[in-house]
Amino acid sequence: MRRLLTSTRARITLATTSLLLTLPTPALAAAGATGSTGTSATASGSFPFTVTPNLSGAPGQTGIQNGINVLASYVLDAVVAGFLISLAMWAIGRQIGNDYTASGAKSGAIICIAVAFLLGSSTAFLGWSYHLGG
Repeated sequence: MRRLLTSTRARITLATTSLLLTLPTPALAAAGATGSTGTSATASGSFPFTVTPNLSGAPGQTGIQNGINVLASYVLDAVVAGFLISLAMWAIGRQIGNDYTASGAKSGAIICIAVAFLLGSSTAFLGWSYHLGG
């Protein structure tokens, strides 16, 4: 009985291997192979899948872009106000000898600098990461 199970497993393994070796090229491409350039995946034998953003073709794109610009402007205004308030609190805290207030204000100033950096570098970072895949 044991010999029969081993031979059945061998036949199933052999049949599966021969099936995989006889798959046509489009089926292998659909299983995850990349195209000849390596930049676009091929879903079937003759259809390359690419993504090309067209900002002028999207309806309402101008309004969305203006909304993003306004939001970034508000964030930058809040960061500048927070930075100036943190500097004033830092100076006052150090002057009156309140180390707790001074260290909290110092942390606030550093956080404002970090947020301004992230806001300014967000478009470059997102553009870099988008082009990294292609």
